[in-house]
Amino acid sequence: MPTILIVDDDENLLLSFERNFRRSYTVLTAMSGKEGLQKITDNKKIALVISDMNMPEMDGIEFLSRVKKVNPTITRIMLTGKADLNVAIQAVNEGSIFRFLTKPTTPEMLERIINDGLEQYRLINSEKVLLSQTLNGSLDIINEVLGLTNPVAFGRSSRIKKIVTHIISKSDLENTWQYDLAATFCLIGYISIPQPIQEKIYKDIELDKAEKELVSKTPQIAFDLIKRIPRFEPIAEMILNQNKPFHQYKNAVQDPVSIGAQILKLAIDLDGLITSGWQSDEIKLKMINDAEHNYNPHLTVTLLDYFVDIDYYEHLVLNVAELKIGMILDQDVFSSAGALLLVKGQEITDTVLPRIINFQHYVGVLQPIRILNLPEAKTGVPTA
Repeated sequence: MPTILIVDDDENLLLSFERNFRRSYTVLTAMSGKEGLQKITDNKKIALVISDMNMPEMDGIEFLSRVKKVNPTITRIMLTGKADLNVAIQAVNEGSIFRFLTKPTTPEMLERIINDGLEQYRLINSEKVLLSQTLNGSLDIINEVLGLTNPVAFGRSSRIKKIVTHIISKSDLENTWQYDLAATFCLIGYISIPQPIQEKIYKDIELDKAEKELVSKTPQIAFDLIKRIPRFEPIAEMILNQNKPFHQYKNAVQDPVSIGAQILKLAIDLDGLITSGWQSDEIKLKMINDAEHNYNPHLTVTLLDYFVDIDYYEHLVLNVAELKIGMILDQDVFSSAGALLLVKGQEITDTVLPRIINFQHYVGVLQPIRILNLPEAKTGVPTA
């Protein structure tokens, strides 16, 4: 059932609301604006709020204005004991209310308006989800195409994104889509790095001074590219600061941009340790020892079970014909001529799989290939 919140300092009115509407909706109540805001913070399912106008400490206009700032998609309805045009105008302007009702009103009329408000909420959120899915889908396609043309850099970004996804799944963060997108494009600046230098980085070969200078500029290049996308400025800022150690942040309470940069720092460094051959126990010890200096300790804790998740995968050795979408490469993949096609850690997607099959058909691919696969979809023969 949809969740609605009724805010009024009249306890009898709140009880009446619960009696009349508890069969149709999940009804939450609050006797003050402060309590109502706390309910909204604690319950992310609230779709609609009805507030009385005249309440002590915080009136209905101020309350609904704050609701709008906390969650602008929640439908807001004002209920008042007298029809005052000036109050109505102020409520609409400051609280962007959906309806303005005067007491008394019949349960039938109120239910009709609540249903209209819930439909408004559904439409707004459906459009928001559609736009988000369209954007994310488009960006994923772009990233996969870049991965096919530059497997070293963008194969690595797919691994980094998996780590970021794990971190945010274990954290109490809002608007996590922005961290996913930051992970997707954190290495896009590497398009400016010549392929031989990228391969040196991937093989953990020491770079000379000039090469290090080139690499140090990649976050700025990514920032300059991504900030051109409307509303992506925060994501660009995250990437710009992705190499900044935690001790350089002055504020104890971090803003989303700082949190995003700290997540990227942690994920990028972890991926570097994994690809350099560090064992999980060594990585855990290093991450813990470096917490508070290089990494946000609250985020570092989320990685303690990351390697447990990795242990759920089974190790397989498969030919190209046996590969399936969702599997993860456990080695670099080369053509028969020795060209690097895909890198270790890259996920086999509906874009990657046809690429391997086509190379096998027309050029040849060195096989068998070591694969990581979730046990739910067992296939092939596990390695000894």
